[in-house]
Amino acid sequence: MIMKLKVIIKEFLKKYWKFILAFTGLNFFLFYNTFLKEHVYHQKFLWPTILLQLFSEVAIISLYAVLKNKKWKIGKIFIPIFILLGLSHLVITPFYQTYDENAHIARVYSITDGNFIAKADENGEYIREFPSSFMEVMTDAFQDQLYYRKVKKNLLMKDNKDKEGIAFSNTVSYNPIAYVPAIVGVSLGRTLNLPTVLTTYLGRFCTMIVFAVMCYFALKNMPKYKEFMLLIMLLPTTVQQGMAYSGDAMLFGAAFLLIAISLKYIYDKKVKISGSQISLMVILIFLIANCKSIVYLPIAFLLLLIPKERFKKPSIKLIIVGAMIVAAGVSLLWTLTQTPASSDVDVATEGGFGYILTHPFDYGSTLIGTLMNDFYGLIAQLFGQEISPYFIKHTPSIYTVIFIVLAFSLLYRNIERVMIKRAEKVLYALIPIMIVALVYTASFTQWGEVKIEDYTIWGIQGRYFTPLALLLPLCLQPKKYEKRNPISVDYVFMFGVFANSCILACKFLYNF
Repeated sequence: MIMKLKVIIKEFLKKYWKFILAFTGLNFFLFYNTFLKEHVYHQKFLWPTILLQLFSEVAIISLYAVLKNKKWKIGKIFIPIFILLGLSHLVITPFYQTYDENAHIARVYSITDGNFIAKADENGEYIREFPSSFMEVMTDAFQDQLYYRKVKKNLLMKDNKDKEGIAFSNTVSYNPIAYVPAIVGVSLGRTLNLPTVLTTYLGRFCTMIVFAVMCYFALKNMPKYKEFMLLIMLLPTTVQQGMAYSGDAMLFGAAFLLIAISLKYIYDKKVKISGSQISLMVILIFLIANCKSIVYLPIAFLLLLIPKERFKKPSIKLIIVGAMIVAAGVSLLWTLTQTPASSDVDVATEGGFGYILTHPFDYGSTLIGTLMNDFYGLIAQLFGQEISPYFIKHTPSIYTVIFIVLAFSLLYRNIERVMIKRAEKVLYALIPIMIVALVYTASFTQWGEVKIEDYTIWGIQGRYFTPLALLLPLCLQPKKYEKRNPISVDYVFMFGVFANSCILACKFLYNF
């Protein structure tokens, strides 16, 4: 058995040794020339980190080679690979070094206290108190050279009685539905009376497992362009947010799955939609509309493209439309009643929608100008060039360029034999445009993060548009099918391993 595994791994490494050697050399170059020049005090950890990184890369790639040899499909292989990468992010990433995770953690603990609707204190502030032993690892800094020693010290230590508060006014408006996996993990930890540090890690773990399962079913149901979906799922930003406390994990998972199911029933003429599948569609519609904001609801418009012949009764389609309307109403009601009033709104945003209605051309110019200025930055953030709230440059632009090249290589070579009608293409293009406009408008009206005179709307991050990337192949599908040599899925898996490994090593060096 062991000899057989050695042969499988040896043959795989022999086939891709140039690719593996190139990325290994690239990662070494990035550490030595880019990272360590700025952080010389980490030099003594260079070689242990590189050796650990190299061992991890070879181990995960070897596991992939073995699973592929067993004829496992993409979705099935994805689960163990993603869990290994996700666990690495879970352990290495400090709680404070994902976007607003401290506030999301406080919101989750508040919900497990029974406060599904957040309650302000007598000063009008939203604060949840934690043991000071836990607050020791909630460092408010982009670097914490003692982070892992603090975690080791407090992971199994019983909570002390001293309390410190974490403010979470910026996450009050999040519906508890966005935190269901984390709530389960934290509730379990508190029921078992585990230390707060360990309990918080348990919430991350439950979030990661649920996200991985949703991605698996998305890959399983995706009828076309599985490799491109896999590439988006293995991006460092996606993996990180798939385990972190936020609304991203449930939103991304639900969006991936709804897009896959929609395309399956649009293009697979052999299947009929059952009652349980209708129920799943309704659940996903509610998740997408309520995990973060109603602005992502246009993704559900894909369901309207499903031919009536796929339904047992054509009238069932009305259930989907009704679910969209109800989900939109619930999302709007929650947002309007649970969003705290902002105290630092810019003069240009006073009145929110009123300003847009009275100055439509000024706002339109601002929106277009922002998109033109931020386009490459959003792509870089989507990949993970800036993967923390402190905008730490974990990876230089070269990795972003490699991602773009690989993405468009998949779009050019892995063309599927599928006829896409012009009306369908129009909708595939309109959905991202609508969501982008709605995301920026929501930031403008809700948070006031804009300065009209600078023609820039602030507060938007590339990760917000992760699910929209899945519609890109459908928008660019050529009219005529031309058979080309496709890009192997092996390259997608290996790219995901090396890209995540590079970022994980940088995170480790930042906080060791």
